[in-house]
Amino acid sequence: MAIKSLKLSSTDIENLIKGLENARKEINNFKDDLPHDIAKLGLDYLNSLYASTPLDENIEDITTSIKKTTSGYSIISRGKDVLYEEFGTGDKGKANPHPEKGKYNLKEYNSGSKIRDVPDISTMSTKQLDLFAKYNITTGKYWSYVKNGRTILTQGVPSGKQMFNTRNYLRKNMKSILDEKASDVLSKV
Repeated sequence: MAIKSLKLSSTDIENLIKGLENARKEINNFKDDLPHDIAKLGLDYLNSLYASTPLDENIEDITTSIKKTTSGYSIISRGKDVLYEEFGTGDKGKANPHPEKGKYNLKEYNSGSKIRDVPDISTMSTKQLDLFAKYNITTGKYWSYVKNGRTILTQGVPSGKQMFNTRNYLRKNMKSILDEKASDVLSKV
């Protein structure tokens, strides 16, 4: 059996003790900082998902933030259209449904008093044909509304699943996040 010896000076030992004391402080901060760091990482990911979502004139006013809670942090999306963006609406939502929509008290896709079937093209006036063509609506269901003095037709929005995908991203990457943070603390010893 080979034996190796290592000589340490009193200065080396003092430096090692200081490094361990600093590591202890970092570890104590770790438990407080880690939940915030993970929430911030999730918020950044969520914002990147919203930024990469194709612009849709039906969706407005979505803001994001993180909030400290008694058990950690929450990542929050707010706005009058946030549920539409997450879960989708109309034919577009139905074609790309949210996998957890059934867990919430949400109406079925294409439900509501304003939903109509797209009329037969042979029954449309030229003005109607132009309006439906402008929004590339040829079949299925639609609804209309007026915004800034103009009539808009829509078949809804696909489910963006931004919060769902953020949760999955954090779950998938949790070990690497923890490893990175722990490695950073230990590198300071």
